[in-house]
Amino acid sequence: QFYLAVSGGGVFGGALVALGAPAVLHGYFEVEIGLVLLALAVLWRSWGQGRLWAGAAALVLLGTAATAVVRVNEALGEVIAINRNFYGVVRIREYGRDDPAMKERVLIHGRVMHGQQFMAPQHRHKPTSYYAEGSGVGRLLRALADRPIDVGAVGLGAGTIATYGKAGDHYRFYEIDPNIVDAAHKYFSFIGDSAATVDVAVGDGRLLLQQEDSRRFDVLVVDAFSGDSIPVHLLTREAVMLYFDRLKPGGVVALHVSNSHLDLRPVVGRIAADLNLQVAYIADGGVEGDVGTSASDWILLARDRRVLDLEPIRQATQPMPERAGARAWSDD
Repeated sequence: QFYLAVSGGGVFGGALVALGAPAVLHGYFEVEIGLVLLALAVLWRSWGQGRLWAGAAALVLLGTAATAVVRVNEALGEVIAINRNFYGVVRIREYGRDDPAMKERVLIHGRVMHGQQFMAPQHRHKPTSYYAEGSGVGRLLRALADRPIDVGAVGLGAGTIATYGKAGDHYRFYEIDPNIVDAAHKYFSFIGDSAATVDVAVGDGRLLLQQEDSRRFDVLVVDAFSGDSIPVHLLTREAVMLYFDRLKPGGVVALHVSNSHLDLRPVVGRIAADLNLQVAYIADGGVEGDVGTSASDWILLARDRRVLDLEPIRQATQPMPERAGARAWSDD
């Protein structure tokens, strides 16, 4: 009976979290709700055990409820939109409402910022956060500003890099989370304001690139590694080989490897060495005092150094950090 109760509780709880919570709750609030319910159960069981037990259980319930209120308020603070699906929680936060010149919107997926835009007309076209002009991808796209280019991007975020688009350019984004796509169109104007032709394909970026075997890009940006759950299949040796199959001659793959948990640079370095690729590593610390810029690590890969030696890129290129024993990731 005990083991049946434990197993049944696991099934029921798993179904509530995996199926019920995403359908009912807009954020990850089931932990707080569960703890409050647990405290209620403790109070119920303690009610007939004397005043001391009942008083202690009541204090636990009070503290748990107060903590839940604080955590929910923190999650919803300055949030103008929140949505949840299989891929997680997407929040749009708006800051500076009292100062129109500094009003900004930020797209947050889980705990990671995926885009930032200042809403004032004079600032709304400014590339921000990890995609500022001093970033690796910013320098790359500015280096190719003298001709129309085709740009592919795995990972949409707020669509910030579309602000680099000029007349004659074509930007194609691949985004697996439809909530991200909706947020980028509804709450940010990078895509709508771009001078380039922009379209978005919804689905797994690697699978979609495999299907589009006739498509070729001058630049292929892969920006899906900022969170604590790395989509490993987008950073294997075979994945990088696919990216180069989708490039035009002289094309460049730009990998955004900023991450708070994993150092991805040695992994990319080993893949580049295995495939005999040229590398430009750009670590941008952002602009001091400019809240519109963020520190970022970008690695640019190419078969030759023609583009990587262009001035905006060459002047910021640093030696790639190495780590003894680092191995390339593979599909195996």
